[in-house]
Amino acid sequence: MFKVITVLAPSFILTYYLSIAAALDSIAAAFPEESASSVQLLTSLPSLIAMFVIFLSGFLSTRFTKKQIILVNDTPHLWRAHTPSSS
Repeated sequence: MFKVITVLAPSFILTYYLSIAAALDSIAAAFPEESASSVQLLTSLPSLIAMFVIFLSGFLSTRFTKKQIILVNDTPHLWRAHTPSSS
């Protein structure tokens, strides 16, 4: 079971950024000083970054094992999930 979760984790991380799209109006209302385009960057910027990472993945797969790539990808997200927030 752990192997299945480990393999699917990068996809889960990429798709949770898309869940922000439903809340863009609320986010824009909470930050009226920000322009609409900067609020919309919350959904487009992760996709642009993912596009560049996809192009690099071919090179990375020849240099590193799949396990190393997934561990490096998921470690910051797991660390943030288990670290108490400062607020």
